[in-house]
Amino acid sequence: MLSIFVAQRLGLSEQECQKMALGMFFHDYGNLKLPKDIFEKPTSLSEEERDVVRKHVIVGYDYLTRFGLLDADSAEGVLFHHERLNGTGYPKGLAHNELSFMVRIAAVVEVFDAMVSPGMYGRPTPPEQVIRQILQQAGTLFDSDVACNLAPFVPIYPVGHSIILNTGECGMVAESVLGSTMRPRVRIYYSADGKRIPPYEVDLIAEGERYIARSAGSMQEVKEKHTPEAFALMLRQCA
Repeated sequence: MLSIFVAQRLGLSEQECQKMALGMFFHDYGNLKLPKDIFEKPTSLSEEERDVVRKHVIVGYDYLTRFGLLDADSAEGVLFHHERLNGTGYPKGLAHNELSFMVRIAAVVEVFDAMVSPGMYGRPTPPEQVIRQILQQAGTLFDSDVACNLAPFVPIYPVGHSIILNTGECGMVAESVLGSTMRPRVRIYYSADGKRIPPYEVDLIAEGERYIARSAGSMQEVKEKHTPEAFALMLRQCA
């Protein structure tokens, strides 16, 4: 779904979006053909095991094209979704103009989905951290247009999510607006000097100088950190 959304935003045709969707639906199909114990291993994979996992793109591509389940365009998403703009990806180390637009979309949305989801790579990473990392690597590892069209539309700060603003004010997300999910409406419960206050709402779209500096695990975490010493540290971290 993410790949279709980004593809539509970037002006791909309906047929291209359908091909994109089909390729991404099967993008990790090759994992089903690899040894099951690798994906159930409780400890980190060895380099040899990582090499086996990297083969999933070739295994999946070969199977899906051999039996005519995917056409050449859709199959590109299966084979090349781990390629990177600077040529450091796999399986072929393709770079820049060697990567089709659909592959560039596949590379970004696959990374986002993998990092925010529980799986063999460990605990999920908070969406805002994943988007920040993708944007920092835009133009180097990832296509900048794709990264910038994904960022405003993924659920980075869901309603009820506890946050800390750059000013030190703390609260939770009250409303998330499609297209501006990094700047939601927030309900403030703690003032900039760390005092509990009657809650009020701030529209971060309208008030451009204030923004979310980082997430908090919960409002209880916010409350526990509002000692004078912890509050001073928090402000330094948000600066």
